[in-house]
Order: sequence, then C-alpha cells, then structure tokens
Amino acid sequence: MTVGGSQPGGSDGFPLPLRLATVLLGIGLLALLIAAVARLQPSTRSATAPTASPAPGASGTGIALNHDLSRPIRHAVVLVPLDDFPTDRATAIRDRLAADYRLPISVAESLSIHEETFDPASNQLVAESVIDQLGALHPEWQAGVLVIGLTTTDMRISGRPDWRFAFSYRVSDGVAVVSSANMSVFLDFGEDARWNRFGKMVLRQVAFLYYGLRPVTDPSDLLYNSILSTDDVDRIADHL
Repeated sequence: MTVGGSQPGGSDGFPLPLRLATVLLGIGLLALLIAAVARLQPSTRSATAPTASPAPGASGTGIALNHDLSRPIRHAVVLVPLDDFPTDRATAIRDRLAADYRLPISVAESLSIHEETFDPASNQLVAESVIDQLGALHPEWQAGVLVIGLTTTDMRISGRPDWRFAFSYRVSDGVAVVSSANMSVFLDFGEDARWNRFGKMVLRQVAFLYYGLRPVTDPSDLLYNSILSTDDVDRIADHL
C-alpha cells in the first residue's frame, strides 16, 4: 500500500470518465481556436502586405510594373511610319502605350526614305542611314522628343557585319528604328504574333530612350540585354 498517493488508473478526487471528458472538451476548444486563427490569417495578410501602386506616368489600369517609370529623360514620343508601314498599326501601338503608361505619344505622317537608306547589295535598309535620315527630317529629338521609325523592310546594322539582320537600332540621342521584317515564324497563325513581337520591340525603345532604363540580365524581362531571335522576343514580357 502506498500512503498519500494514487494507484495506477486511480483517481485523485474526480471519476475517470469525468476527467476524460474534461480533457476532450479542452482539446476541442483548442482546435476551434486554431481554426478561427487560421481563418483570420488571409485577411490579415491582405491588410498588411505592401501593395504596388502604379508609378507616375503609368495608367493604373492593372498592368504590373517591374521598373521605376517616375523619372523619364524625355518629354514625348513620336512614331514615324516609314514607306509602306501600315498607319493603322502605328496608331494601335500609340493607343496602347498611351493607355498603359499615359505616355505623351503621337503618330507623324509617313515618310519615304527607302532610296536614301536601302542597300541593293544586301536587299536591306542600313540602320545607321535610317537614323540619319529620320533625325534630319524629325529634328524634334534635339528638344527632348523620342523619334521612333517603324518599317516593314528588312534591316541590317553596318557596324555589326556578323548579324544577318536587326530587329531594331537606336542611338542615345533619342532616335530609333524598328523593323517587322523578321518577326514572323513558320508556326505563327495569322499576324497577331508578329505584331505582338513588334510592339515589344517598340516598347523597348521607349524604355531605354524615353524612361532612361538600363538593360538587365533576366531573359524574361522586356529589357533583357540580348535579343537575337524571335524566341528571345517571345520569352520577354510585353510590359515594363
């Protein structure tokens, strides 16, 4: 016999069934408390998590901004259709950029510069010559306006003889040209893919020469520093 204690399975004043019921009740209350806290957590995170707001110059239409657009280095953009470039495509690009970024952007009258900039030997435009002609005919680049020429003609960069063609070419003074000639691939259905790629390349010129952003090493970013194929263009984002 043990004095002052209890035997295994015995009780210290409460019947065993009552003690078990008390324990089970406590466990049940604890489970309910944990479930209630768990249900509160999502709304707590939503209330306290930082929310990205559109940078100045963006529209606030729901596009996700990956870059700071609050300090542009120029004050306007003008798109210049060259030769037979379809004006409706230029207008569509203007409307999208104006809506997405509140960009002060316009479309100028079409220019014919084919004779002055075309190289019969390669059957391509020479990008440097296009920039010279475009800059001479649209001198507003000297007053802080970004001038972007749009062409459907194949184009090469004379300073890069190792490249068979170029999607675009730009100079830091604020003049650029983008060609749609090599933006289609065999598996494209219709023209949408081609013009989506073209729109990305135009937006890249805006990013670098209007907003003053710098290239990055992320191959999924619009500002990726090595665009050499349509696969590269497809991989990058379509927004800043």
